[in-house]
Amino acid sequence: MTSLPANVLERLDAVFLIIWVTAVFTTLLSSYYLTIHAISNVLRLKDHKMFTFFLLPFVFMLSMSIPNVLDLYDFIRIIGKTGLVLTVLYPLLLFMTAWIRKRRRAA
Repeated sequence: MTSLPANVLERLDAVFLIIWVTAVFTTLLSSYYLTIHAISNVLRLKDHKMFTFFLLPFVFMLSMSIPNVLDLYDFIRIIGKTGLVLTVLYPLLLFMTAWIRKRRRAA
């Protein structure tokens, strides 16, 4: 609890809530757009706009499948560790493949 003259700090929660909502929605929308754009490039689609409607139910079902916040944090932790392992192992696998190919050509 804060106590200052003229109650300056009384309603700072509204400011923090505005900043938090803005940050969350911009992050979610940019991630959703990046996912749609990447999948449409992989599938070689000319327009990504129609694909957004097909992906939206899957995103909704994924978001509703986690029953509470604690399970969500566990899920995020698992996905984070998996992403970290993929980020390290995949380039290492590519490097090893290129190195083996280079050695075979030299021999």
